Amino acid sequence: MASTSTSSFTQTSPASGSTSKPALNAYNNVLVLLPPRAVAHRLNPFRAVHDKAGLRWTAHVTMLFPFVSDVHLQSTLDTLRPLVAAVKPFKVTLDGVDRFSKPGGDTVHLTISKKSQAESDNIQRLWKVVSGACGYKGRPFVPHMTLGQAPNQGRDIEASQFLNQKAHLLWESVKDIEWLVGSVVVLKKDEDDGGIMKIFDELFLHDHNESAFQLAPASPPISLVGTNQWQPEERVQEARVSGEEKGKLSISTYNILHDAAFPLSTRIDRIIEDILDANSDILCLQEVTDHSLSHLLSSPLIQRVYKHSSRDPSVVLENERNVLVLSKYPFTPKIIDTGSRHKPATIAIFDIPHDTDGTIEVSRLVVAAIHLTAGRSAAPLDQKTRELQSVVTYLRTSHPNDDWIVAGDLNWPNEIQTSPMESSGSFDDAVVALKGDSIGQEDGDNQRQGAGFATYDPVHNPLAAQTARESKVGQRYDRIYVRRDGKLILSDVELFAVRDDPASDHWGLKVKLSTSNHILSNVTSTGDAVTAYDNDNDTELEVDSSEEKTLEPARITPEDLADMFSRSNWLPDESQEADMAKALGILRRVICTGTAGSTVDSNKSDIDQPQDNHSITPSPPKVIIKLEAVGSYALGVHTNHSDIDCLAVGNISPRTFWWLARSRIRSQGTGAGSNRTAEGETVKLRRFVKDAAVQMMELEVLGIKIDLQYCAAAKLVESLVTLNAYRDVLTIKRLVPSLQTFRTAHRALKLFLSKRGFVGARFGYLGGFHLTLLLTSIALSLPRSATAPHLVEHFLQTYGEWDWERDTVYPVPSLAKNVTYKRTLTKEPMAVLSIEKPHSNLTYHASWNSVTSLSRGFKQGHNALLSGLSWRDICGENPLDEFINNHKAFVKLDIHFWGGNCMKGRAVIGWLESRIVSLLVQLHQAVPEVIARIWPQRLVDEVTSEPGARDPNGFYLFGLSPISSSSQENPSGDEDKQQSSRSSADIYAALMGCLRGFEHEIHSNARYYDSSDTFISLVHVKRAQLLPKVVVDPFVWSDHGIDRAEEEEEEEGDEIGIEGAPLESDMEAAQQQAEENNANTTAADSWDGFQTTSSAQRKRAAAGKTKATPHVPAAKLRTSTDVYNRLMWDSTGGVSKDGYVIGYEDRFKGVKEVALTSWKREVEDESFNRSMEGHNVLMNAGYDVISAGTGSMVRLPGRTVDAPNVYHFGTPYQKMWDDLTQQDAHLYEQNGLLQMLDRNRKIKIAPQRWVDTKTVVDVVITCEERCFDAVCDDLLSRGGDSNRSVHIINMEIKDNHEEALIAGRAMLDLAAAISNAEDLDEEMDNIVQRQTANHPHTLLHSVAFY
Repeated sequence: MASTSTSSFTQTSPASGSTSKPALNAYNNVLVLLPPRAVAHRLNPFRAVHDKAGLRWTAHVTMLFPFVSDVHLQSTLDTLRPLVAAVKPFKVTLDGVDRFSKPGGDTVHLTISKKSQAESDNIQRLWKVVSGACGYKGRPFVPHMTLGQAPNQGRDIEASQFLNQKAHLLWESVKDIEWLVGSVVVLKKDEDDGGIMKIFDELFLHDHNESAFQLAPASPPISLVGTNQWQPEERVQEARVSGEEKGKLSISTYNILHDAAFPLSTRIDRIIEDILDANSDILCLQEVTDHSLSHLLSSPLIQRVYKHSSRDPSVVLENERNVLVLSKYPFTPKIIDTGSRHKPATIAIFDIPHDTDGTIEVSRLVVAAIHLTAGRSAAPLDQKTRELQSVVTYLRTSHPNDDWIVAGDLNWPNEIQTSPMESSGSFDDAVVALKGDSIGQEDGDNQRQGAGFATYDPVHNPLAAQTARESKVGQRYDRIYVRRDGKLILSDVELFAVRDDPASDHWGLKVKLSTSNHILSNVTSTGDAVTAYDNDNDTELEVDSSEEKTLEPARITPEDLADMFSRSNWLPDESQEADMAKALGILRRVICTGTAGSTVDSNKSDIDQPQDNHSITPSPPKVIIKLEAVGSYALGVHTNHSDIDCLAVGNISPRTFWWLARSRIRSQGTGAGSNRTAEGETVKLRRFVKDAAVQMMELEVLGIKIDLQYCAAAKLVESLVTLNAYRDVLTIKRLVPSLQTFRTAHRALKLFLSKRGFVGARFGYLGGFHLTLLLTSIALSLPRSATAPHLVEHFLQTYGEWDWERDTVYPVPSLAKNVTYKRTLTKEPMAVLSIEKPHSNLTYHASWNSVTSLSRGFKQGHNALLSGLSWRDICGENPLDEFINNHKAFVKLDIHFWGGNCMKGRAVIGWLESRIVSLLVQLHQAVPEVIARIWPQRLVDEVTSEPGARDPNGFYLFGLSPISSSSQENPSGDEDKQQSSRSSADIYAALMGCLRGFEHEIHSNARYYDSSDTFISLVHVKRAQLLPKVVVDPFVWSDHGIDRAEEEEEEEGDEIGIEGAPLESDMEAAQQQAEENNANTTAADSWDGFQTTSSAQRKRAAAGKTKATPHVPAAKLRTSTDVYNRLMWDSTGGVSKDGYVIGYEDRFKGVKEVALTSWKREVEDESFNRSMEGHNVLMNAGYDVISAGTGSMVRLPGRTVDAPNVYHFGTPYQKMWDDLTQQDAHLYEQNGLLQMLDRNRKIKIAPQRWVDTKTVVDVVITCEERCFDAVCDDLLSRGGDSNRSVHIINMEIKDNHEEALIAGRAMLDLAAAISNAEDLDEEMDNIVQRQTANHPHTLLHSVAFY
């Protein structure tokens, strides 16, 4: 604990004959003095960041810690109370700043009455009373109040200096506050609340009975009171919006720049002017300092607009660069830890009341204002990801039902996906959602990715041009994200603070939103109704906002629904939600890696390549693949048993996409760069359904099933909202009055349908999206006050009475008059239309039998409600038994498969299930007097089922029941009347004829039915013929449902001109195909030009030819990389490296040979042997030296030739050493890796990357010409604004242990010559010449500038 009065305590035993006192050994109790609230208010925010205990302890002076245990706590307090009461209250003063120094760092604190002997005597007197009574025999009491800790050695000395500087500012802010010590306080740790120390008891001094202190909120609301008086409030008010602003909200983010090179005094007036021009309701500022905070909050212009602030100008800010939230409306601020000590997030919580016909409803808006770590390399990106993930996790766990906005400076490059924002599926990027393609358009003569809304724009912003360090390309660093499934509707986005004389190196970003929760967008009042316009369809939607009817109380309650959810384990928990979001992110990373608009290797991004402004050759089209969740997960109605439906959209053909996807999935764990996945986070290909009308991959990530479909849409790929599957979800989210109510009702109905056996689109029942559309129509037809139970009841009533034969379901009833859909009654027994054009019937698998069964099920459910049954009884405890008991006769479809081929078995069962709809249709045609209801699961006899069976052996049941003569379901028409009068014998004969005909049809399919391993039959059985206990088939495939790669899939690469293409070739092939599409695409045949016969088709064609000569392809040769790695690193063959040479062709010198050990490859650009040996030698000689690599990742040989160990720069050498030791200590010791890492970890903590180093050096020594070129290019790209020279010398060194040792001594001589030079710029040429003469290494020399 940081604020103890001494560094350690010694507890001695009481003297012989004295009264035994309880031991002071409990760390959950402490005796302290608490300062006045005003002091705590100023110190606590700072301590929360800089004091390791600041989040759990309020500002305090420790008296005794540890204290007595809970067993003795009350008795000890009873002893202390009269002793403390005998001491008179006294004043103390916070009179300075001091520190306790230790080897690990300094603890900076405020001193207590150190300069006043009288005050010091008083506090010591009180301590002696307390410590004596408790038997304390430790070190003397040094009263102090801890502010924080900081390292005090090496480069971290700056942190200590910063902490000391801030401490003096804090002391200045509190030194004049009067502190009367009137009590001693007992704090007790609350283990149920994160270990926060809370007040347990208070011991008052003489004649003092008022509590001198109450714990101040960690982040109290700050409001403007009077003129220039910002004060903390006890509680936040509700944010009431004025009449003309009702339903509208605007939020902005603006980085106002803190840089000593650009003094605030010269810019503050323009900053204030920019803020006022934006005139946003909520404003998030970054890089706010104590100086700028004072200027902003003291400005009368700011005070006139903003009355509420997240920071108090009287409180010293905890960081050099801070986040500030200003608002026109009251809010509750909160600081949360993001895992980065100096990058906390500021949370602003708004309680906004809505007046709905006299009823006040309060909704909550949570704004997370952030400023993430700067940097574009792997380590900062990883840090940013952790910071963002902590914010997302906080919002999900603490505010699951509220609206969210995340706004701020993300420092995120355009070309890198902002995981976990996009990958979580929970947020919409305001700019992308509203502007789509425009964010990537050209701006004048400058082709810049994201130029349309680049907030950091070195080309047009002169301040940005001076502060840019890595890339001169415009970046969308500043972003605003809005919760995708919330009530806020994005309406407009714009930049502000754009001027010729900018006040900051960032432009500001402003987003306008609508807070209406029942319309699409562009809302205008038209009397009692609200009119909204769908911009894509130009269709006017009228949504009645008045509650024309009063709803009666529902017969079921929300508690009934919640109880059934709990009993059925129906809802996903927080860990499952997190896993699903993570799984989606992993899939995006694997499938979309290297494509435009997704996560790519920053070294290969086009923005880092030099551009020829004079070239008229257009750049090749980028391969673009975007992946979004659709269906139940996107809508938030998924359950504990749901998978994730995903839609990928790209500008390549389906054939190329599926090949690319398989290639990326197979390359996981073996590839390098961003496609490499961590262990346990791989994407598994369960099945590739390639022969269906809609191709699909069934995947598994983290145990979660994902169905992936692909849409080739070259013209639409930049905006997924133009695709119907995605647009329908977005429209539903915007239309339904209460999304949370809709989700609860949806999940309750899906549970009902699942329990009752009415789920399964492939059998003609309802799928998840069918249910969504049907429920949307109900939700829009009821008043906005309808609850989830109301939706459930009206759903069952409406669709139980629905005339499915004649009426069509329009999910948005107001659109019905504008829809011209021609329904074929004989082929469409059910019609549920899609929302967006082109309107289509989505229930294409429905049959008369399935629709009739559904209608009966709905009607029975509603009648059960009317009869007073509980929701639990309506869903049923065992509906399968009820299904069997309600039918006297059945059609039993038996399926037996043997042979052990899991893939073939799944194919047979999948094919059979796809034919069941046809059987239902044929049954209705043959016996229209009978309703055939299928139970949508494969069943087995519990008695005969074998646990752990190798092959499936089950059946499907169709319950048969007659149609009542009075039922509306009775067929009409003359033919039906003739059939209805048939005898039972005729009906039975027709039924058996239908079954035999279908069975013959099945057996005739040579592609799927093979009598040697498959048996399928249909029989008519009575209930008594079924065994007593029928259960759902528990069979599990022995391969866990994951298909192995087929031979023809391996050959798919040949079909697009690729043979065994490695990961690096994936994008080249796709890029080539994108170019062909770009050249050949027309309005009529966008993707028809890329048609080649499949491998399977070629095989069948070849088999049909007579006397065909079989071709046996030769085995593919190993790549040069495989051969090299095998010779260099694989010790299993006992191969000597010295006996091999590599032949190659030099483009200038022709055919050449070089020894294997002298060969240089680009993948070995970390040069551990050479650079680290040089670092070691120079460091031991006393030189100030850093070492860095020029590559993108740290690659070390692995246990096999095709699986190197790949690490991010910044990964500690100790971690690498531990990792390799755990893998195979003997192997890595034998090839020298462990010895190398052992040396490296003694030199520095982790490898560094050159492009990330900001240290200005005098000389750079490289060990290979390619590294020399990389350093020269990087320094040239930095601009040389400081005009400080740096000498770059390349010393060509072979990368092995022996040569590295020799080169280390040569570097030492070179460094000595350089350090002895009086004028380095003048003498460098002579130094290089002498070095070349004395050592065998070839040198290159160049000069660059910082």
